Amino acid sequence: MFKHNLTAVLNPQRPDKFGKFPLRIRITVKRKVSYYPTGIMLHAKEWDQVNKKIILHSQKVLLNLTLNKRIAEIESQYLEGELIESTKNEKDFYKYVEKKIKANELLRSKATTTHHYSYLQKLKSFKKLLLFSEINPELLTNFENFCRLKNNINNTIWSATKFFKTYINMAIREGVLKQNPIKNFEGTKYKDPARCYLTATEIDNIELLLQDATLYTPYRNAALWFLFSCYSGLRYGDAFNYDKASHGNNIIIQTEKTGSSISIVIHPKLKSIIDKLDSKLTSNQDYNRNLKAVAQLASINKPLTSHIARHTFAVQFLERGGSMEVLSKLLGHTSIKTTQIYGKITNKRIDAEMLEVWK
Repeated sequence: MFKHNLTAVLNPQRPDKFGKFPLRIRITVKRKVSYYPTGIMLHAKEWDQVNKKIILHSQKVLLNLTLNKRIAEIESQYLEGELIESTKNEKDFYKYVEKKIKANELLRSKATTTHHYSYLQKLKSFKKLLLFSEINPELLTNFENFCRLKNNINNTIWSATKFFKTYINMAIREGVLKQNPIKNFEGTKYKDPARCYLTATEIDNIELLLQDATLYTPYRNAALWFLFSCYSGLRYGDAFNYDKASHGNNIIIQTEKTGSSISIVIHPKLKSIIDKLDSKLTSNQDYNRNLKAVAQLASINKPLTSHIARHTFAVQFLERGGSMEVLSKLLGHTSIKTTQIYGKITNKRIDAEMLEVWK
C-alpha cells in the first residue's frame, strides 16, 4: 500500500473579490501532489494553520464537520491505492473507466456517479469494445455524430465528450497514457442555455391552485414541492433528502452535488409550504410529469421541471434586492462566477422594461 500525506490548506493565491480563499485538501502520494476542493471559502483569519481547523466563523462547527468528512472520503480512496497501480497496464478503456468511477464514488454525489455510468453506457452503445490504442480525434468525431443521430442536443453532446476527456486526462496523470491521443480535437462547444424561470405572478398562480380542495393529490404534492424549491433554492436531490422533522428555524444541509454546507432560514413563505407538506418527494420522472399538469392548470405556458424552481428562486431573490454573494452561498455554488449568470438574467429584464417604458 502506498504511503501518503493528507492535509487541509488555504490557497493564498486564489482570493475572490470578497477577499476569501478556497480551502483545499492536499494529498501527496509517492511525491506526487494533488488537490481536491472542499467548497469552503474563508478569510485568512478564519483558518488555524497550526491546528488545521476553521475558527472565528459563525458556522465553524458545521464547516469543520464538513471538512473532516471530506478528508475521510479522500483518505478512503487512497487506501485503495493499489487500484491505480493495477490499471497502469490496462489496455481496455472501458474497464479502466469502470474502475475509476467505482474508486471515486465516495468523492462524488450519487447524481454525478449516475451520470458517469450513463455516459459510459452511451459510449458502449456507440462502440461495444474500446482499447486505449483506438482512441483518436476521428473516434470522438464519430461519437459526436452518433449522438446527433440519437437527437442529443448540443450541450448533451458536449457533456458526453467532456466525460470522455476527463478519463483520458486521468489516464495521462496516472501514467496509463504517455501522451494525449485527442490533444487536437476541438469538438462541440458548450452553449449557455436560456434559463427558464417563473415570474412572481406565475408563482402566485400556483399558490392559488393549491386553494382548490378538489385538486388531484399527486398534482398538489408536486405543486407544494415546486414552491418549496422556489422559496428555498434547493436542488431536486437536496429537496428529496429534506426531512422537516429534523430542522428548527433553519434548513442546514450539505449539498449533494458540491458538498457545500448551507443554512437557509425558514422565512414565512417557506414555512407556509413546509407546514402543508405531508408526503416525501416522488422520483424526478414522476415529479416532472406532474409538474406539466400543474403548469397547465395554473395557466403557465412554460415547461415546468424541478430545476426551474431553483432558477426561479435565484431570479426572484435578486429582483427583490438580494445580493449576489449571499445568493451564491444559498445556492451552494463553489464559485460566484456560476451565480453571476442570474445577474445577467435580471439585467436583461431591467433592459427590456426600460425599453418598454421609453419606447
